Amino acid sequence: MKIEKQSSRLVTPSYETKPLTPSTCTTITLSPFDRAAGSDHVPIIFAYKAPTPPNSAIDHGLRLVLSDYRVWAGRLIEDKRAVVLNDKGVRFVEATASCTLDEVPCCLGASQATRGLLHYPVPIHDRAMLEPRDLLSIEFDHLGNEYMEKRLVREFSWEGIVNRLRMQKFHSSPHFLAKLKARPSVRCPSGGGYSTYESVVSHVWQKVTRARGASVGEEEISQVGISVNLRTRLVPPIPREYFGNMVLWAFPRTTVHELLSQSLDRVAELVHAAIAQVNNRYARSFADFDSLVEREGRWGELVPTGEMESEVFCPNLEASSWLWLPFDEMDFGSGGPDVFMPSFIPYDGDVVTASQMKGKGGIDVFVCLFEAIMAVFQDIWHAIDEITRVGSLSAVGSPSLIK
Repeated sequence: MKIEKQSSRLVTPSYETKPLTPSTCTTITLSPFDRAAGSDHVPIIFAYKAPTPPNSAIDHGLRLVLSDYRVWAGRLIEDKRAVVLNDKGVRFVEATASCTLDEVPCCLGASQATRGLLHYPVPIHDRAMLEPRDLLSIEFDHLGNEYMEKRLVREFSWEGIVNRLRMQKFHSSPHFLAKLKARPSVRCPSGGGYSTYESVVSHVWQKVTRARGASVGEEEISQVGISVNLRTRLVPPIPREYFGNMVLWAFPRTTVHELLSQSLDRVAELVHAAIAQVNNRYARSFADFDSLVEREGRWGELVPTGEMESEVFCPNLEASSWLWLPFDEMDFGSGGPDVFMPSFIPYDGDVVTASQMKGKGGIDVFVCLFEAIMAVFQDIWHAIDEITRVGSLSAVGSPSLIK
C-alpha cells in the first residue's frame, strides 16, 4: 500500500461562534496526573465508506472544536509542566492511499462540529480537581509505580527492534468472552465475579508469558501495568467532561512460575485486587506524593514510568482499555467508521482492548509482540484450558496483521 501526502498545515482555533477571542498568553499548569502519564503518541485509524464530507468540512469542524479544546492547539513549556494556550494549532495532513477500504488491515466533538452540531459536550479544564491535603499523607509506594529515579534508568538501543515486532488484532466473540469470564468468576471470593476486562487481561497475561517460553526465567517477576480510570473512583467523582488525564496504574505481579502454574481464576484474583487498590485513597496519596516532591525540588531526579526507555516490556505487559470510549460515534455526516484500530504501536507486550464497531458485540484485542512469539501466541490465544499446550487449539477467526 502506497501513501502519498498531498498537503500538511497547522489548523488553528476559530472563534466565529464565540463572543470574545481569548488571550494567547494564558498558561495552564499540568496536574500531577497529566505529568505522570508521560509523553507518548498513539496514532488511531478511522476509515469510512463513501460518501464522506470533504476535507474542508473536517478542517472547519476541527477549528471550531479547538476553540473549546485549546490545549490541543497549545504548546508545552520547556520543562513540560505547563501548556501555553498560544493557539499555534494542530497538524492537519491530507494524503491518499493506493488501496480500497476492504484492503486495509484490520474526538467526538470534531465530528459533531463538522456536521454543524455546535452543542457538543463542553470540556472542563480545571486542573485542580484533586488538590493535595494540608497534612500530606503518603500511604503507598509511588516511587516505583508512577515514577522512578533517573539514575536507575538503563540505556536502550531502538535499532533493529521495530522491524521484528508485529501487532495483531484478535477478535473475541460474545460467546468466547462469556466462556472466558465464567471460568474464573465461579471462584471469585467476593461472589460478584470478575469483569470482562479483568478476565481478558488475565488470559492475555498467561498466554503471552507462555508464548515467550524460554526467553523468561521461572523465577523472574512478571507484571502487567494496567491503566485505571479514576473518574468514578474518586470521592466525589470527577465529571465525565473533565478534559485532562485522570489515570493511574495497577501493577499485579507474580513470578513466571506462579503465573503459568495457577488456574485462570487465581490470576484474575491478582488482577482484580491490584485494580481495586487504585481507588480514592490511592489517588489522594499520589497527589500528596506529587506535592512533597514539588516542595523538595526533586523533579529533576525523577522520570515517569510512562516514559521508560525500553520498547521491550518482557517479561511484563502493559494493558489499556478503550472499551468505554465511544469511537463508533465518530460520525462526520455519513455514519460511524467502518474500520477502527490503533496504528502500529511498537512496544513488545503492549495490549489494547476496544469494542467492536457497529454494535456487533464482542471486543477486539490488539497485541504487539516479537514475530516469533506472536506465532506461538496466535496458536494458543483461544485455548481457555487451565494448562495449555502450544498448538492444541487453533485460533477462532483469522487475526489481522499491522506492521
